[in-house]
Amino acid sequence: MAEPVTITTKFSTILPNEAAPQIKLGIPPFVNSTYKFLPQIIGNNIESETYYLDSEAPKTINDTTPVEISKNLSPGEHKLRIVITDSVGHIVSNEFTFVVDNTLPKITSKSLTNGSSVSGIINMDFDINELNLAQNNWLTVKLANQTFYDNKEFQFDTRLLDNGQYTLDAIAKDRAGNVGEEKITISVDNSGSNVIFGQNKGNQNFVILIEILIGLGIASSISFITFKKFKISKRS
Repeated sequence: MAEPVTITTKFSTILPNEAAPQIKLGIPPFVNSTYKFLPQIIGNNIESETYYLDSEAPKTINDTTPVEISKNLSPGEHKLRIVITDSVGHIVSNEFTFVVDNTLPKITSKSLTNGSSVSGIINMDFDINELNLAQNNWLTVKLANQTFYDNKEFQFDTRLLDNGQYTLDAIAKDRAGNVGEEKITISVDNSGSNVIFGQNKGNQNFVILIEILIGLGIASSISFITFKKFKISKRS
């Protein structure tokens, strides 16, 4: 005869089978002191949200406002690690590396100086002291009648402008978001040069047309004289 067996069961708290939290944060390779870190934490039953900057003690992430992590950082490379834990027992950690750059790009005009008096066509040439220029719109040069983008060397035809004083505005951007600017004031004087009158392209075309007609007229006169001489010589 079998003896009765007593089984003792101890029930513990059963936690829900939830997915691990997610950290969504995109940090560009270069930032300046104005950059705001705004991590997005996705998940339920979050217990703690902390971040570690370089070798500093952990700090709590503020969910309501962007984290001003880069505000007082020294220039150079830094590391940021974000750690999230929930009540289920998940621990999620993401690490980011970025460079702090607070130096503005420096623009130098190699062809013009402030207060220059110019005429005719100028070969513009700029130098930018910056190792990490932006990928797009890294240089914008605003002239009186046109704008050039991402080109340090180009030609500037001052004959299309009325004589007078103008300001050239050169703007350079780097990958950290810093913006450098250089303004150059020039005086345009084409009084004694072969000026293209007016800024309208139609006027330019009209001048070109007149030159072509004059050229054709001269060529026709030469042909007529040559033909006449040929006929005279043939009679004799």
